[in-house]
Amino acid sequence: MSKKIIPYQNSDLSKKGQVEKMFNNISKEYDILNRVISFGIDVSWRKKIVKILKSKNPSTILDVATGTGDLAIELVKTNAKKIIGLDISKGMLDVGINKINHKNKFFPIIFICNTQHSKMITEIKKTSLEVKFYQPNDYEIKNFVKKIFKRESMEIKKDKVYDKIIDFCQSDLRRLLTVLQELNYVYKNKTITYTEINAS
Repeated sequence: MSKKIIPYQNSDLSKKGQVEKMFNNISKEYDILNRVISFGIDVSWRKKIVKILKSKNPSTILDVATGTGDLAIELVKTNAKKIIGLDISKGMLDVGINKINHKNKFFPIIFICNTQHSKMITEIKKTSLEVKFYQPNDYEIKNFVKKIFKRESMEIKKDKVYDKIIDFCQSDLRRLLTVLQELNYVYKNKTITYTEINAS
């Protein structure tokens, strides 16, 4: 069974509290981290979401886990009258607010520091169109990893190396991309064995 992952192992805070603290701590560096970890994919998926929503002519959009507001700002292109950016981290939202304040134009965006499970947000979601990208299953992730290995000319000795990497990353795509990048650096021109990957 996979080990439960929490940001701060020795903290008395709940997992929710730890996540909030973690994002507050990295809020000023988050945008560059997100760009690097996602290999720039974050830009293309934001454009894809805008394209999907613009065809629906939305009046109000709720962006759950808005972070530093990049998607909320991009969603202005849908011509929605109101965009609500929701996030648990005040530090992240402060960065988003600062982005808006430094642009010489009007943004119909409201940033709220709260959780998606609050009563107010639950009521908004009842009359909202929900657009989200589903979490790929392990089979899809494994094929994705195989393609990266092939493209980067990385070699393994046994197929279960893939399973070990995916299990270690708990099927988290961002963490997976970071691990694959590290493996590519460490095992450049070397074959990755299960024994080595299991010991690392």
